[in-house]
Amino acid sequence: MESPQPSIISFIKQYPHYFASTILLFLLIIALLIPWNKLFSPDPTAPSAKSSLTSSSLSTALNSERDSIETTFLSKYSFVAESFTIKDIVLFRDNIAGLTLTYGLTTYRTLLQKQDDSWTILAPPEIVLSYADFPDIDQSIIKDLNNLE
Repeated sequence: MESPQPSIISFIKQYPHYFASTILLFLLIIALLIPWNKLFSPDPTAPSAKSSLTSSSLSTALNSERDSIETTFLSKYSFVAESFTIKDIVLFRDNIAGLTLTYGLTTYRTLLQKQDDSWTILAPPEIVLSYADFPDIDQSIIKDLNNLE
């Protein structure tokens, strides 16, 4: 007489560690097949942080806007003038600027946006700006600002 064929359920009950290892191996193979760099990289179709303006025209625009940007920032954060140093102002587009300031060895960053001929501070100065806090701003701008020292 033939012995009965073991079912999958009886095999799993008898050898649970084999089943768990098989599941983990399957998940690992699936994970290796997914292009992770595509999942976590910025959308390639999103507009670039690079402005349609040339670097020389951005530089010229920054020279004319620098005082206005600084005044806007210092009017809201007047204490900054006493203990912080405004290190750099970068114009990413004709209407988006980044400002870095230092306190000792720590660099803080903030974004400003020009609306109706006046600059608006989008967030208080932070050590690292988060993409989630600025969903309407191109991620490459935030990345570039975070990389400034």
